[in-house]
Amino acid sequence: MASTNGSAKQRKQLILNTFATNAPAHLAQGLWRPPSTTPQNKTSDFNKLKFWTDLAQLLDKANLHELFIADFLGPYDFYKGLANVDPILPSGVQFPIHDPLYLVPAMAAVT
Repeated sequence: MASTNGSAKQRKQLILNTFATNAPAHLAQGLWRPPSTTPQNKTSDFNKLKFWTDLAQLLDKANLHELFIADFLGPYDFYKGLANVDPILPSGVQFPIHDPLYLVPAMAAVT
């Protein structure tokens, strides 16, 4: 691609990233989900290795550059006061959370 002054203009590269968390859901689970998914599949499969290896292969096939797997030390405890996990635990909002470090070798092995 040439610029107006005759020098070659370099194209910008689009870098595609995706986000996941090794928990039942992110902050607002169930607000939107594709019609092909149900609570019995995908959203409840986060603790199965096949879910993550299938995801890795899907993202690899789609040529995405990165999968960011969020991690944190425990449940969010800011609602209705610090260190208050009572509202969080019954609803399973981002809890339980599993260490994403165990997923990385399995996902790398299939891509």
